[in-house]
Order: sequence, then structure tokens, then C-alpha cells
Amino acid sequence: MNHLHGFLYRALLLLLTLSALSGLVSSVEIPLEKGVINGSGKSGDIAYLNIDRIFSAHPMKNRLKAEFEADVEKRKAEIVLLSGAVADLNKIVVSTTTEINHAKLALMIIRSTQAPAIEPAAVEVSSANASSTVAAVSSAPASVLAVLPGVSASTASAAGILTAEALEKEISVKEAFLAELNATIGKKKDEIRALTRKNKDELTKTEEKLTARVLADIYNLLEKLAVEEGYSIIIDKNNVLYGQSGQDITDKIIERLQGR
Repeated sequence: MNHLHGFLYRALLLLLTLSALSGLVSSVEIPLEKGVINGSGKSGDIAYLNIDRIFSAHPMKNRLKAEFEADVEKRKAEIVLLSGAVADLNKIVVSTTTEINHAKLALMIIRSTQAPAIEPAAVEVSSANASSTVAAVSSAPASVLAVLPGVSASTASAAGILTAEALEKEISVKEAFLAELNATIGKKKDEIRALTRKNKDELTKTEEKLTARVLADIYNLLEKLAVEEGYSIIIDKNNVLYGQSGQDITDKIIERLQGR
């Protein structure tokens, strides 16, 4: 909430300026010698304060700051949760991609060991070719052959289910699943971006509202003090080139704020 002070300063300066102008609208010249305004001869018509100190010391400020920070942390937790879901999905993408690559490698091995198409008269050799195919596939690394979940390479080859058709189907299913995963990840990322923008806008508005509440309370107190003490103008200390110490009402306002 540190950058609230800039907003606070501009807002309060505007309020104080408008208040001052309402009482000086008919004035052409404002002599400041010896604290005299419009020749009234009264001293103490002008007072100044340190708005940063007053804002920091306001009892409401710390309470509202705590509420604001709690809201920020809650929104951060939502983003972290979504980001964690995306990270988990990315892990599945990696493992699925690896499975697809293994299946494609196994398919390539199977196809490389298959004999080219032959004439019907040579059908007798087909059984030998089939045997050599099984032998070649069985001799491939287990990590390449065990592409079906829960099925080892030895079991797969022994059962005769590790065929080109089975691998092609498995690859097709996994590629479709991978496409769905990537689409889901894309939606999650869009959701995170949208939520981030929404949080930024809403937190900015909340911050301004909380600051305005503190400002309004300070201004009401300044208005009462101005009537009680007879101040015509109260300005921020940052805009004062010279002023007597008795005209600084910062401590007086802080005491009133904390004494309520």
C-alpha cells in the first residue's frame, strides 16, 4: 500500500485546494506577511500539516491495509492453484509424448522386419516371415516394446498383441489424448491471464476506495479543526517554503485521530 501515498497526496491536495478556493473566490491578492490574510490582522489563519505522517498514523489505515493484503493473498492463491494444475498437465504431456515416441519406434521395428508383398505361390514362406518378425520385435529393448499400459514386452510378444495394427491404434488414441491435453492447457493459461487482469483492475479500485475512506475521515477532522481554530487555509507541508513551527498542526491531528 506504499504507493497509496501518491494517490493520497493528489486527492487530498485537490480537496484542500477546493476548500480554500471556496473561501477566497472574491480575493485578488493574498498577502502572507505576519500571517495576515486579506488584511484581517489575525495570525494563525494558515496552517500546514504532513499528510504522509497523518495517513500512516491513522488507526483505520492499518486495519484496511490488513484487509487489502488478505484479499491480495487470496487472489494469489487462486492463481497458484491454476498454475499448479497447468504444471501437472504439462507433466502428463511429457509422459504421453514419450509413450507415443516409443510406440512409433516399435511400429517402425515391426514394419522393418516384415517381408514385402509376395505372389500367392510363395505363401508357404509367410509363416517363416512371421516368426522372424516376432523374433525381431522380441529382441528390441523392453522400453520400446512396452507401449501398452500394464503390458510388458515379453507378455505382449508372447500373446501376439504387439502388432502393427495395435500400435497404430494406440498411437492414434494417445495423440488424440495429447491434443485434448494441450487444448485444456491453453484454456487454463487463458483463464490465468484473464484472472490476473481482473484481479489487477479490482485491486486497484479496492485500493482507491480504501484510501478514499481514510482521506474522507482525515478531511472531516481537518474541517472541524479549521472551524475550532479559525484556520482559513490548511495546506500540505510539502508545498510550504516557510512556516512558523506553531502553524504545523500535524501532531494535533494525529492526537485527535488516535484519541477517538
